[in-house]
Amino acid sequence: LVREDIENYIKGTPLENSPIVEVDSVSRKGIDVLLKVIDEKTENIVKIKESKNARINVDRSFQVKGFGTVITGTLIEGTISIGDELEVYPENIMTKVRNIQVHETDVKTAYSGQRTAVNLSNIKVEEVGRGSTLATPDTLIKTYMLDTEIKIIKDSEHSLKLWDRVRVYTGTVEVMARVVPLGTEIIKAGEKGFAQLRLEEEISVKNYDKFIIRTYSPMVTIGGGIILDAVPKKHSRFNEEILSKLKIQLQGDSKELILNYLLTDYNNIIRSEDISKNLEQPMENVMEDIRILIQEGNVYETSVGYIHMRKYEDFKEKIYKVVKEYHDRNKLRKGIMKAELLSKFKNNQKEAAIITDLMIDNKVLKADNSFISLYDFEIKYDEKEIKNKNRIEKTLLESKFTPPGVKELTQGAKGAQEVLESLVGVTVVRLDEDIVMHVKVFEEAKNKALKHFENNKKMTLAEFRNLTGSSRKYSLAMLEYMDKLGITKRVEDYRILGSNKNIS
Repeated sequence: LVREDIENYIKGTPLENSPIVEVDSVSRKGIDVLLKVIDEKTENIVKIKESKNARINVDRSFQVKGFGTVITGTLIEGTISIGDELEVYPENIMTKVRNIQVHETDVKTAYSGQRTAVNLSNIKVEEVGRGSTLATPDTLIKTYMLDTEIKIIKDSEHSLKLWDRVRVYTGTVEVMARVVPLGTEIIKAGEKGFAQLRLEEEISVKNYDKFIIRTYSPMVTIGGGIILDAVPKKHSRFNEEILSKLKIQLQGDSKELILNYLLTDYNNIIRSEDISKNLEQPMENVMEDIRILIQEGNVYETSVGYIHMRKYEDFKEKIYKVVKEYHDRNKLRKGIMKAELLSKFKNNQKEAAIITDLMIDNKVLKADNSFISLYDFEIKYDEKEIKNKNRIEKTLLESKFTPPGVKELTQGAKGAQEVLESLVGVTVVRLDEDIVMHVKVFEEAKNKALKHFENNKKMTLAEFRNLTGSSRKYSLAMLEYMDKLGITKRVEDYRILGSNKNIS
């Protein structure tokens, strides 16, 4: 009768069809059978997930005279040793392990799965207690929200709908929460569904932690679930991208998890350390998955992290559009200044700079000093522009070290100003706002200065003016430009040789 009662009681639960062993501790009847069944069951137990980071959900704390604060709890991840520095979450208090006991025996190290009592230093007993988590520093994040999958008990009288207030139990913490079903209006008895839990207090958990849900009042257990995203953002209830992400999170495919994390995180570029931490994957596994994703073209590597292909394409399109529009407006300029390009992305200049560099590496853009252009862009002159180009270059070559000013050089010739701007950095050097010089002439002036320094440590403005046969105005402009390039260096009222002799 007892056996039948038990079988009926566990019917429809995960314990259905479990072995039932009759035992008598007085006569020891059935004890050998029980030990055999336990041995068989333990052979199939999955090994606890290996992790170098420790985590203990604290179920009790107390003070021992002469020793200080002691906490007890099950070490659910990693190992802890005497002397280890740990952090109490969500309080973010640093502490140190003074002593460890496992089943009332002093040990130097405790391992995953063991019940532990840990003597802590530099912390008061009221600063840590049931609901706290003791973990390796910087491995947990405080959160007010959880994206989850919830299952309601089959014979429950309750369902979950928008804004239902519930009690959530995870680890050793109890926290009140509001339910926001995702992809559905209601999660009924016997059903599973995604939901965001909006917590009334901060907690520190990890992805794939389990939890139990009870009604607010009267307290009745109605179901439980699994945490799929421990640090989500608020999002719409019927967002297909989020629902897809949660389905993949549930399946646990590591490469798909990385792709979805890169796609749905509010940052465009994410470091490998953050991927490893947020997905709770070993760094070596993350890097191997990323290597494959890069080969498949799903992920791009940047100088500071990784970006999903779709986010890169979206960002690339915006940058491409800015550069293309600049070319359309300024067809005789070799490109947009990088600073001007980045200024178009006021709220995201750092990422814009990184994506621009990636586009250069991918031969979508090209860089010429501070100018950015489309990779296949070339300046094309019409017949009138070629005449202006030839005239400007001829004039600057013939005028040597005393060229006409910009206004004089371009006055009276339609489009000459634009042609001149297109030559700067190619055949023309701009010394200042009003003075330009042919690059060959400037190179000649630079060589004269370098020749002077072969036999002299110093050079005055007057000496350089004599070398070039120019006026003080042009000599000063040339020297200041050479100072800027690092060819020369001004000291008081003379120049010395700079550190950069090869720039023209």
